[in-house]
Amino acid sequence: MNSFIGDSVRHFLFRIFGLIISFSITIIISNNLGAEAKGYFSLFFLIIGYFTMIGSIGLPGATVFFSARDPEFNPWHSISLSYLLTILICILYIIICNFYFSNRLSSFMYVIIGTIFILLSNVNNVKQHILISKKKINDYNFTSVVPTFIMLCLFSILYFSGNLNLKNSVILYLLGECLKYCFLRYKLKMFLKKFTLQRNYAIWKKLFLYGLKGHPGRVFWSINHKVDFLFINFLMGTIYVGIYSIAFALTELLTLAASSLSAILVPYITSTDEKHDNLTKSSLNFILYFSLLTGLLLILSSSIIIDTFFIDEYCDAKSIIIFLMPGMILLSLIRVIAAHLSAIGLPQIQSYGAVASLVTTITLDFILIPLYGLAGAAIATSIAYFINFIILFNFFNNHTEIKFRDIIIFDVNLYKLFFSKLLHHRT
Repeated sequence: MNSFIGDSVRHFLFRIFGLIISFSITIIISNNLGAEAKGYFSLFFLIIGYFTMIGSIGLPGATVFFSARDPEFNPWHSISLSYLLTILICILYIIICNFYFSNRLSSFMYVIIGTIFILLSNVNNVKQHILISKKKINDYNFTSVVPTFIMLCLFSILYFSGNLNLKNSVILYLLGECLKYCFLRYKLKMFLKKFTLQRNYAIWKKLFLYGLKGHPGRVFWSINHKVDFLFINFLMGTIYVGIYSIAFALTELLTLAASSLSAILVPYITSTDEKHDNLTKSSLNFILYFSLLTGLLLILSSSIIIDTFFIDEYCDAKSIIIFLMPGMILLSLIRVIAAHLSAIGLPQIQSYGAVASLVTTITLDFILIPLYGLAGAAIATSIAYFINFIILFNFFNNHTEIKFRDIIIFDVNLYKLFFSKLLHHRT
C-alpha cells in the first residue's frame, strides 16, 4: 500500500503540473481564436481521438498486462504491432475523413496533420504504457510534462507575436506529439533490449486477442465521452461547441486523480496473483471524496475562473458546469473500476456499461438539447455516466468482495497516509 500510494502521489503531482500547463494553453487558444474557431479545434481533435482509440485495438492495456505478468516479455513486440495497426487506421481515416469534416477542416493539410497525429499518438500511448508496466513513473511523467511545457512556450511566442490562428494551433499540437515521440524513444532505449524488426506472430496474436476483449467497450466509452460535441455542432452550431468545451474541460479536472491512480493501479494488481480488493476499495473511497471536494470547490470558483481567464464569449459555460459535475464524479469511479477489471483479465466487461451509456447519451441529446441547449447536453452526459456506473459496479461487485457501502464509508487513515506521502514528495 505504501509504495502504491507513493507512486500515485508522484504521478498525481506531475499531472497537476501538466494540468496547469495544459490549462494555460487552453486559455491562450480559446481567447485568441474565439468560441467558433475553438469549436472547430475541439471537433478536429475529437475525431482524431476517435480514430486513435479505434486504431489502438486495446494494445496499451495488453502491453501493461503481459509486461507486468511476465518479466521476459519484450515490449518491442507491442511497439511494432502498434505501427502496423495504426497505419491501417490511418488509411481508413484518409478515406472517410472528408465525409464528416466541414470544408474548413477537410483540406489536404488538415488530413495530413491528422494522419501523422494518429500515428504518433497511438505509438506514444503504447510506449508510455510500457513505462507504466515497468513502474518507471518518473520517466512517464517526464515524457508527458516536458513536451507540453515546450508547447506552452511556443504558444506564448505566437500569441504575443499575433501569429496564433487555428492552423498554427493544430500544427503546434502535432509538434508536441513529435516531441513526446522523441523523448519516449530516448527513455525506452535506456532500459529495453535492442529493437529488431523480427516479427513474432504468436506474440502479436496474444496481444491482439487480449486487447480486442475489452476494445469494443473502450471504443464505445471514447465515443460517448464527447459525443455531445457532435450533437451540439449539429443542433446548435460550432460556436456553442467552443463554449461547451470550456465547461467540459473544467469539470474534467475532477477525473485527474482517478486517471493518475488507475494508471498506477493496473501494474500493481497484475504483477502478482494475490487479490488486491483492499487496494481498489481504498482507491475508490479516496476518489469519491476527493472528487466531491474538488467538485464543490470548482462550483464555488467557476464564475471567478471563467470571468478572470476567458473572454466574455464563454460566459455561458458557467451555468453548464453544475450539470456536468455529477457525471464527472461518477466517471472518476468508473475509471478505477475499469482499471481493476482490466488488471484481473476482464477488460471486456467495460463494454456493457459503455454501450448502455452511449445509447443513453445519443437518445437524451436528441431530446434535451433542443429543449435546454447546452445544459441539456450536460444533463444527458451525467445521466449516461450514472447508468454506466450502475452496470459496471454490478459486474465489479460479482468479481470482488467490495460492496457499495465500503466505498462510501470515510476512511480517515487512508487520507492521513495519502497526505503524508504528499508532503513527503512536495519538493
